[in-house]
Amino acid sequence: MSVQERYAAPFEEQDADKVNKLVQELLGAGKNQKRSFTCRKGDYAVEGSKLTVTSWRFQDWDYKKKRLPTNARGLFTIKLPNGDHRIVIRGYDKFFNTGEVARTEWSSITENTQGPYEVTMKENGCIIFVSGLPDGTLLVCSKHSTGSRGDVEESHSQAGEKWVDRQLEKAGKSREDFAKFLYNANVTAVAELCDDSFEEHILAYTGDSAGLYLHGVNLNLPVFATWSAPQVRAFADDWGFKKIETLEKQTPEELKTFLDGVAETGEWNGRAVEGFVIRCKARYKQEDPHWHDWFFKYKFEEPYLMYRQWREVTKQMISGNAPRYKKHAQITSQYLQYAREQIRKDPAIGKAFMLNHGIIAMRDGFLASKGTSGFDIIKKEEESGEGKAKSIVLVPIATLGCGKTTVALGLVKLFDCGHIQNDNITVKKGKPMEFARQIAIELNNHPIVIADRNNHQKRERAQLINDLSGLNPDVQFVALHYVHQRAGGEALKAKIREPDSGFDAVIELDPLVDSQENLETVIEQLYELYPHLLPKETPFPEEIDMAVESAISGYNPRIKHIIGRGGGGSGASEAGPSRQKKARDADAPAKPQEGAAGKAPKPPAVEYFGINLPTYKVTAALDQAFSTQPAEVKRFYTQLKNTRRGQSAFHITMAHRATAKKTPERWEHYAALQRGLAAGETVLDKLQVRLETVVWDSRVMAG
Repeated sequence: MSVQERYAAPFEEQDADKVNKLVQELLGAGKNQKRSFTCRKGDYAVEGSKLTVTSWRFQDWDYKKKRLPTNARGLFTIKLPNGDHRIVIRGYDKFFNTGEVARTEWSSITENTQGPYEVTMKENGCIIFVSGLPDGTLLVCSKHSTGSRGDVEESHSQAGEKWVDRQLEKAGKSREDFAKFLYNANVTAVAELCDDSFEEHILAYTGDSAGLYLHGVNLNLPVFATWSAPQVRAFADDWGFKKIETLEKQTPEELKTFLDGVAETGEWNGRAVEGFVIRCKARYKQEDPHWHDWFFKYKFEEPYLMYRQWREVTKQMISGNAPRYKKHAQITSQYLQYAREQIRKDPAIGKAFMLNHGIIAMRDGFLASKGTSGFDIIKKEEESGEGKAKSIVLVPIATLGCGKTTVALGLVKLFDCGHIQNDNITVKKGKPMEFARQIAIELNNHPIVIADRNNHQKRERAQLINDLSGLNPDVQFVALHYVHQRAGGEALKAKIREPDSGFDAVIELDPLVDSQENLETVIEQLYELYPHLLPKETPFPEEIDMAVESAISGYNPRIKHIIGRGGGGSGASEAGPSRQKKARDADAPAKPQEGAAGKAPKPPAVEYFGINLPTYKVTAALDQAFSTQPAEVKRFYTQLKNTRRGQSAFHITMAHRATAKKTPERWEHYAALQRGLAAGETVLDKLQVRLETVVWDSRVMAG
């Protein structure tokens, strides 16, 4: 029986030309190509099949642009033997909260949507996609992957697959039956995995309430098309899914009245709810004759963010760390006191909590002991004026060459952030405190300020947080953490994610990718964390391109000290001493040396003796050596070039003052040669150098 006959549902075959065009556009979003969006590609082998599926992933904030080839959030394709591509998983078009984008403003909803408005409860779990492959294999995916993962015992897709098998057995159906039906119908079943025994979220799902909640059936097409709520419910009955609760409203006014009413209590039909997804028909503007399927959401930000904070501070406490929090401070302190008492009575509660079990029971027990609800707490806080962050400081945690200043200048260009560089602080004493003071002053003019310093030592971070908190108690700190090594194990990962307990948020960045990708990550997460401090519309990709280009080409660091390089360097390699000299501004007139009249100034001490290498010859040799190597060999070298992280000058150190005591004969040899030079000369000799070996790991390359 066809889907039209059984469910009166829409059906449409895939158009190979349209899908092939879509895939080519996605492939064209490579990192080194001009583009209006970013798309990441991942290939996954399908267990029990010879097929490989490809996942396509956009940056979340790219969905706010109008130029994406598809708005699907969750998209998988395969390549058929004839060379055509086929969509095998199709998620929803990305949908936004009311007021988050122009289309979800209530004025636009009133003008450009039509009922009925299907209001569905937003279940709180992780999304699971189910579809069929041409070879009869049932495909189960999470949002962006399928199958096992090396970093977890059981992946989301594996947990979802277990539930699919369980419900099919209960319904008397086979995997083969389900795969065949989904493939022939050209659809993806979209469900929410809600199971506290696998992973707790915010709302409780145990016993009979746990399982896969079906909330959509989408056609596998580039343009979004989906089934109606009655059709989805009938499908859920046939294939053993749990059903979500839905209701209908006929007008935008009726819809808004209902949603605002539920927001007052946070409950509907006796259940706590995180929000609703509303499904309707929409058009892009009033003169548009075409109506299409369209979703938007009405999500309650609080008290769920507070609940997440309670979860994290409890884990900090159990781990022996001091809980750090600024939001909801008074009630969180009371919650922690309650949690300590419960764990003291039964230490097993703490062990279970660290495994993500008992989180909801702890929270509900506390609320019951206070005789209140999360929504009542938030309402009282709003009445008392306990508000949002008014200012934040971005604190890079990095080493040299990570691109932190490029990211900082990009943020300055895009959002007019304040930017204080530690290198520009010239006081001789109390430099750390002066750094904090300058940031505090900058916060008077900018809600976001970047503390541009490596901050790679914990004491530096503690100093900055303590000093600045004393000057501005309301400031929040966000770490821009350039993670150099990924360690296995959940405990180590937690440490990586949270380098110190003094940060309100941590944004992980990758020092091995280009600065533009890291800038995109920072922008995306800042919009999630502090949207009220940023412009309503996210920057266009072209604006980000220009910001990075401007940061790289227009950055002129203020030079405090320079290292002399001895001689030219465009001819043969030259050996000579290098002196550390204080630089003056290029436009400033030379000042006479102070001291006794007629006495020549003492020359600066030699720091090292070295051979200066012509840069163009070194880079030419490297280019030639790597040009004939396979992609996996030359990948890191190409990355260094593309991100401009290669050195601009090269030398070989022959003797250094720091090791002169260990090798006095070598130091004295070169010092004697230097003493024999005529006044003003720096070149001891010209030598031949052969570059024979280049070595590297995932972080550093050297010759």
